Amino acid sequence: MILDIHAHIIPGVDDGASNISEALGLLKMLKTQGVDAVIATPHFYADTLNLDEYTQRVSQSFAVLKQAAQTQGLPELFLGYEVFYFNNMSNSDELKKLCINQSRYILIELPYADINDRILNDIYNIQSNQGLIPIIAHIERYSKFRGFEDLLRLIVNSDIEAQINADAVLGGPFKRISIKLILNEMCSYIASDAHSVSKRPPMIAEAYKKIEKKFGPEATRPFYRHGENLYRQLGQPVPV
Repeated sequence: MILDIHAHIIPGVDDGASNISEALGLLKMLKTQGVDAVIATPHFYADTLNLDEYTQRVSQSFAVLKQAAQTQGLPELFLGYEVFYFNNMSNSDELKKLCINQSRYILIELPYADINDRILNDIYNIQSNQGLIPIIAHIERYSKFRGFEDLLRLIVNSDIEAQINADAVLGGPFKRISIKLILNEMCSYIASDAHSVSKRPPMIAEAYKKIEKKFGPEATRPFYRHGENLYRQLGQPVPV
Protein backbone atom coordinates (compact mmCIF):
# COMPACT_ATOMS: atom_id res chain seq x y z
CA MET A 1 0.00 0.00 0.00
CA ILE A 2 1.00 3.64 -0.35
CA LEU A 3 0.53 5.81 2.73
CA ASP A 4 0.95 9.56 2.34
CA ILE A 5 2.07 10.71 5.79
CA HIS A 6 2.22 14.47 5.14
CA ALA A 7 -0.55 16.47 3.47
CA HIS A 8 -2.21 19.80 4.18
CA ILE A 9 -5.72 18.87 3.11
CA ILE A 10 -7.95 19.85 6.02
CA PRO A 11 -9.82 22.90 4.73
CA GLY A 12 -9.40 26.29 6.34
CA VAL A 13 -6.98 25.47 9.16
CA ASP A 14 -3.57 26.36 7.71
CA ASP A 15 -1.95 27.28 4.38
CA GLY A 16 -3.28 24.13 2.72
CA ALA A 17 -6.68 23.45 1.17
CA SER A 18 -8.84 26.56 1.39
CA ASN A 19 -12.19 24.77 1.28
CA ILE A 20 -13.69 21.30 1.21
CA SER A 21 -13.94 21.30 -2.57
CA GLU A 22 -10.19 21.77 -2.90
CA ALA A 23 -9.54 19.21 -0.16
CA LEU A 24 -11.61 16.60 -2.00
CA GLY A 25 -9.84 17.55 -5.22
CA LEU A 26 -6.50 16.80 -3.59
CA LEU A 27 -7.78 13.46 -2.33
CA LYS A 28 -9.02 12.58 -5.82
CA MET A 29 -5.56 13.36 -7.20
CA LEU A 30 -3.95 11.19 -4.53
CA LYS A 31 -6.33 8.33 -5.32
CA THR A 32 -5.43 8.59 -9.01
CA GLN A 33 -1.77 8.36 -8.00
CA GLY A 34 -2.36 5.08 -6.18
CA VAL A 35 -2.41 6.39 -2.62
CA ASP A 36 -4.46 4.19 -0.30
CA ALA A 37 -4.43 6.27 2.88
CA VAL A 38 -3.51 9.83 3.84
CA ILE A 39 -2.46 11.42 7.10
CA ALA A 40 -3.74 14.98 7.22
CA THR A 41 -1.07 17.09 8.90
CA PRO A 42 -1.96 20.76 9.44
CA HIS A 43 0.79 23.00 10.75
CA PHE A 44 1.04 23.50 14.50
CA TYR A 45 3.10 26.35 15.95
CA ALA A 46 3.29 26.28 19.74
CA ASP A 47 4.35 29.93 19.94
CA THR A 48 1.26 31.29 18.20
CA LEU A 49 -1.55 28.76 18.60
CA ASN A 50 -3.57 27.64 21.60
CA LEU A 51 -3.30 23.87 21.49
CA ASP A 52 -6.75 22.92 22.76
CA GLU A 53 -8.61 25.54 20.72
CA TYR A 54 -6.69 24.71 17.56
CA THR A 55 -6.97 20.93 17.82
CA GLN A 56 -10.70 21.24 18.46
CA ARG A 57 -11.12 23.37 15.32
CA VAL A 58 -8.97 20.99 13.29
CA SER A 59 -10.86 17.94 14.54
CA GLN A 60 -14.20 19.45 13.56
CA SER A 61 -13.03 20.29 10.05
CA PHE A 62 -11.35 16.90 9.73
CA ALA A 63 -14.55 15.05 10.67
CA VAL A 64 -16.50 16.82 7.92
CA LEU A 65 -13.80 16.05 5.36
CA LYS A 66 -13.48 12.42 6.41
CA GLN A 67 -17.21 11.81 6.05
CA ALA A 68 -17.24 13.40 2.60
CA ALA A 69 -14.19 11.39 1.54
CA GLN A 70 -15.78 8.13 2.68
CA THR A 71 -18.94 8.93 0.74
CA GLN A 72 -16.91 9.42 -2.44
CA GLY A 73 -14.68 6.38 -2.01
CA LEU A 74 -11.50 8.41 -1.57
CA PRO A 75 -8.35 7.36 0.35
CA GLU A 76 -8.72 6.56 4.03
CA LEU A 77 -7.98 9.55 6.24
CA PHE A 78 -6.14 9.85 9.54
CA LEU A 79 -5.42 12.94 11.61
CA GLY A 80 -1.97 14.13 12.59
CA TYR A 81 -0.06 17.40 12.74
CA GLU A 82 3.14 18.88 11.37
CA VAL A 83 4.57 20.23 14.60
CA PHE A 84 7.14 23.00 14.28
CA TYR A 85 9.97 22.39 16.72
CA PHE A 86 9.87 24.41 19.95
CA ASN A 87 12.33 24.64 22.84
CA ASN A 88 12.26 21.81 25.38
CA MET A 89 9.82 19.94 23.21
CA SER A 90 10.68 16.64 24.87
CA ASN A 91 9.42 17.95 28.22
CA SER A 92 6.01 18.99 26.92
CA ASP A 93 3.04 17.19 28.43
CA GLU A 94 0.99 18.01 25.35
CA LEU A 95 2.93 16.19 22.63
CA LYS A 96 0.75 13.10 22.67
CA LYS A 97 -2.20 15.26 21.58
CA LEU A 98 -0.29 16.01 18.38
CA CYS A 99 0.68 12.46 17.46
CA ILE A 100 -0.62 10.77 14.34
CA ASN A 101 -4.02 9.24 15.10
CA GLN A 102 -3.14 8.68 18.77
CA SER A 103 -0.17 6.51 17.82
CA ARG A 104 3.45 6.91 18.95
CA TYR A 105 4.42 8.74 15.75
CA ILE A 106 4.77 12.52 15.56
CA LEU A 107 5.72 14.56 12.48
CA ILE A 108 8.19 17.33 13.32
CA GLU A 109 9.34 20.27 11.21
CA LEU A 110 12.73 21.68 12.19
CA PRO A 111 13.79 25.34 12.12
CA TYR A 112 15.46 26.45 8.90
CA ALA A 113 18.76 27.18 10.58
CA ASP A 114 21.85 25.37 11.82
CA ILE A 115 20.98 22.22 13.76
CA ASN A 116 22.74 22.42 17.11
CA ASP A 117 23.27 19.82 19.82
CA ARG A 118 20.45 21.22 21.94
CA ILE A 119 17.93 20.53 19.20
CA LEU A 120 19.37 17.10 18.44
CA ASN A 121 19.29 16.10 22.11
CA ASP A 122 15.75 17.38 22.48
CA ILE A 123 14.57 15.40 19.45
CA TYR A 124 16.27 12.28 20.80
CA ASN A 125 14.65 12.80 24.20
CA ILE A 126 11.20 12.86 22.62
CA GLN A 127 11.89 9.21 21.89
CA SER A 128 13.71 8.28 25.08
CA ASN A 129 11.61 10.28 27.58
CA GLN A 130 8.13 10.02 26.09
CA GLY A 131 8.31 6.82 24.07
CA LEU A 132 7.32 8.62 20.88
CA ILE A 133 8.80 8.19 17.41
CA PRO A 134 9.67 11.49 15.74
CA ILE A 135 9.43 11.64 11.95
CA ILE A 136 11.48 14.53 10.57
CA ALA A 137 9.43 16.28 7.89
CA HIS A 138 11.02 16.97 4.48
CA ILE A 139 14.50 16.24 5.78
CA GLU A 140 16.10 17.26 2.48
CA ARG A 141 15.35 20.92 3.25
CA TYR A 142 17.82 20.98 6.13
CA SER A 143 20.75 19.67 4.10
CA LYS A 144 22.28 23.12 3.59
CA PHE A 145 22.59 23.82 7.30
CA ARG A 146 25.39 22.91 9.68
CA GLY A 147 24.51 19.92 11.82
CA PHE A 148 22.73 18.06 9.02
CA GLU A 149 25.21 15.18 9.10
CA ASP A 150 24.72 14.97 12.87
CA LEU A 151 20.98 14.75 12.28
CA LEU A 152 21.50 11.87 9.86
CA ARG A 153 23.69 10.06 12.39
CA LEU A 154 20.98 10.49 15.01
CA ILE A 155 18.43 8.93 12.66
CA VAL A 156 20.71 6.01 11.82
CA ASN A 157 21.45 5.30 15.48
CA SER A 158 17.91 5.60 16.85
CA ASP A 159 14.28 4.86 16.01
CA ILE A 160 13.80 8.39 14.68
CA GLU A 161 12.58 8.41 11.08
CA ALA A 162 12.67 10.84 8.17
CA GLN A 163 10.40 11.83 5.30
CA ILE A 164 11.24 13.29 1.88
CA ASN A 165 8.89 15.38 -0.25
CA ALA A 166 7.95 13.83 -3.57
CA ASP A 167 8.58 17.00 -5.54
CA ALA A 168 12.17 17.13 -4.28
CA VAL A 169 12.86 13.84 -6.05
CA LEU A 170 11.65 15.26 -9.35
CA GLY A 171 13.87 18.33 -9.48
CA GLY A 172 15.02 21.51 -7.81
CA PRO A 173 17.80 22.29 -5.32
CA PHE A 174 17.17 19.23 -3.14
CA LYS A 175 17.04 16.58 -5.83
CA ARG A 176 20.61 15.35 -5.37
CA ILE A 177 20.43 14.99 -1.59
CA SER A 178 17.00 13.37 -1.84
CA ILE A 179 18.29 10.68 -4.20
CA LYS A 180 21.32 10.14 -1.98
CA LEU A 181 19.15 9.66 1.09
CA ILE A 182 16.88 7.26 -0.76
CA LEU A 183 19.72 5.11 -2.09
CA ASN A 184 21.28 4.95 1.37
CA GLU A 185 17.91 4.07 2.93
CA MET A 186 18.10 7.03 5.29
CA CYS A 187 14.47 8.06 4.86
CA SER A 188 11.39 5.99 5.57
CA TYR A 189 8.69 7.82 3.63
CA ILE A 190 8.06 9.80 0.47
CA ALA A 191 5.13 12.15 1.07
CA SER A 192 3.20 14.64 -1.00
CA ASP A 193 3.23 17.63 1.37
CA ALA A 194 0.33 18.69 -0.83
CA HIS A 195 -1.17 22.12 -0.19
CA SER A 196 -3.33 22.92 -3.21
CA VAL A 197 -4.56 21.45 -6.46
CA SER A 198 -2.84 24.07 -8.61
CA LYS A 199 0.20 25.46 -6.79
CA ARG A 200 1.42 22.55 -4.65
CA PRO A 201 -0.27 19.38 -5.92
CA PRO A 202 0.66 15.83 -4.90
CA MET A 203 3.38 14.21 -7.00
CA ILE A 204 3.81 10.85 -5.30
CA ALA A 205 3.19 8.71 -8.39
CA GLU A 206 5.71 10.68 -10.44
CA ALA A 207 8.33 10.36 -7.71
CA TYR A 208 7.86 6.59 -7.34
CA LYS A 209 8.00 6.09 -11.11
CA LYS A 210 11.16 8.14 -11.48
CA ILE A 211 12.94 6.28 -8.69
CA GLU A 212 11.91 2.87 -10.02
CA LYS A 213 12.83 3.74 -13.60
CA LYS A 214 16.30 4.91 -12.63
CA PHE A 215 17.18 2.54 -9.78
CA GLY A 216 14.75 -0.37 -10.07
CA PRO A 217 11.67 -1.37 -8.06
CA GLU A 218 13.79 -2.41 -5.09
CA ALA A 219 14.55 1.27 -4.44
CA THR A 220 10.94 2.02 -3.47
CA ARG A 221 10.24 -1.16 -1.50
CA PRO A 222 11.34 0.39 1.81
CA PHE A 223 8.67 3.08 1.43
CA TYR A 224 5.94 0.48 0.96
CA ARG A 225 7.27 -1.45 3.96
CA HIS A 226 7.48 1.54 6.27
CA GLY A 227 4.09 2.79 5.15
CA GLU A 228 2.45 -0.55 5.86
CA ASN A 229 4.14 -0.74 9.26
CA LEU A 230 2.96 2.73 10.25
CA TYR A 231 -0.53 2.03 8.94
CA ARG A 232 -0.79 -1.06 11.16
CA GLN A 233 0.08 1.03 14.21
CA LEU A 234 -2.38 3.84 13.60
CA GLY A 235 -4.96 3.91 16.31
CA GLN A 236 -2.79 2.05 18.80
CA PRO A 237 -2.76 4.43 21.78
CA VAL A 238 0.45 5.81 23.23
CA PRO A 239 1.40 4.01 26.46
CA VAL A 240 0.81 6.20 29.52
